Amino acid sequence: MKRFRVTIEEMGEEVRTIGKAWEKGAGEGPEAYGYTPETQATRQYNRTIYEQTVEELDIGRVVSVVNDLPG
Repeated sequence: MKRFRVTIEEMGEEVRTIGKAWEKGAGEGPEAYGYTPETQATRQYNRTIYEQTVEELDIGRVVSVVNDLPG
């Protein structure tokens, strides 16, 4: 049996604040620990928005709908 999986993914970039991790730096003892600085980082992401498995698929119709083509 043949089946098809239709998946819609969102892809983009988002800016996030990273840092403020408690880490050991140079030196010894309790003074050697501190928080890392906060910085801005741009990260790429992929999110699955919709997914469906079907037994039959009219690929031409899917392309028409996605590209907003008539009939």
